[in-house]
This record gives sequence, structure tokens and C-alpha cells, in this order.
Amino acid sequence: MEAEGLVVSERNRGYRVAPVSASSIRDLQVGRQAAEEALLARSIASGDAEWEGRIVAAHHTFARTPVPGPGVAASAMAEWELRHDGFHDALLSAGNSDCLMRFQRQVTEQLRRHHRHMLFAPAAHRELDDAARAAFTDLVTRTLGLAHHKQMMEATLDRDTTAAVALLREHIGFSLAVYAFLWPEDA
Repeated sequence: MEAEGLVVSERNRGYRVAPVSASSIRDLQVGRQAAEEALLARSIASGDAEWEGRIVAAHHTFARTPVPGPGVAASAMAEWELRHDGFHDALLSAGNSDCLMRFQRQVTEQLRRHHRHMLFAPAAHRELDDAARAAFTDLVTRTLGLAHHKQMMEATLDRDTTAAVALLREHIGFSLAVYAFLWPEDA
């Protein structure tokens, strides 16, 4: 787990969970963006009707999953992650690059730690005034919700690589926006 960056070793203390920071999430987002943009463009270029069917089926299943928010049960978060990742995997599944897919999965595992930190950390539950709570709820809905994923699906199925990649890039940026909202001093 240390080699994968999930834990860090401390001399005479053992292991602890690797820290979460704005710089680490930015770095992971750069890696995710590079891998997923390349895989999505390759998938659009080479995907067939079966690939399109996997995307539609994964989106349908994902659409049936409630959007998690602060205070969500870990089991509900795990189900959402499974279906969300299933949708993204379907989008990228015709990319024909085992190396890029392995890298993308490693980055996704790292980002999952950051995403869970965003939802379960005390800062996600701090007192917010009504305007700030509304802004945060809107940001989380845009980040985790279905609307943006549907736009990505439609652009991908339309074989509009430029639009699909732009929507993916925007989607990847949402996580950093949530982090900056919760920890503005660290962003």
C-alpha cells in the first residue's frame, strides 16, 4: 500500500494513512485528466455498438443511484462510487490501452481517498450560512450529479470528441472546486 501512495511509513511509529492536500489532489487530477482524455478520445475513435451499449447501460444504472452528500453512509457512498466508476469505465473501455487503463485505475484509487475525505471530514459538516450551504450543495450536485454525466454520454455517443473531452475536463475540475470550497486556506 505504501508503493501505491495509500499509506506512509513513519520511523518507529509504523504506517498511517497518506495525507490529503490541495497539492496532491491537483497532481492526481493532472494524471487523471491526461489518462482519461486520451482513453476517451481513443474510445470515441474505435468504439463499436457494443461499447455504446455498455455506456448506455452503465449510465442507466448510475442514474438509479442516489447522489451522496455530506454525512452519507459509507455503504451508500461505496454503491455510488461503484456505479460512477462503472460509467467512467464504460466511456473509456474502447481505448485499447492496458497501460493507460492501469494508470487511470491507480489514480482513481488515490482520488477516492480525497473524495471520501471531502465528504466525511469535519470541514464538510461545519456550520454554513444559508447562502454558503446553497452554494456548496449546488457544487456537490454538479460534481456528483447526473446532468453532467448525461452530457458526457451524449457527446461521446455523438462521437463529438472535442465536446466529450471538454466535458470530461470540466468534470474532473469539479472535485478541485469542492476541495477549495471546504479548505480555502489550503487551495
